[in-house]
Amino acid sequence: LMHGPTFMGNPLACAVALASVSKLLKGGWWRRRVRAIEGQLCAGLNPCVGLDTVADVRVKGAIGVVEMKAPLDAAKVAAA
Repeated sequence: LMHGPTFMGNPLACAVALASVSKLLKGGWWRRRVRAIEGQLCAGLNPCVGLDTVADVRVKGAIGVVEMKAPLDAAKVAAA
């Protein structure tokens, strides 16, 4: 039995997707915004580069990553 109706060309979902993509392609505002976010992330995360516990810091667009040398205890970090 196929689970098709959810994924197979729902007309409303297709219309919304088309409108969203069209809006993104028409305006360059989002590219400028992503570049601004990238600059903010670089400025904010670059101080981590020299830390002993940090393996790498990477920023691409609006995504920033601080790679640690060892796993962190998320509960302990959240409580700090």
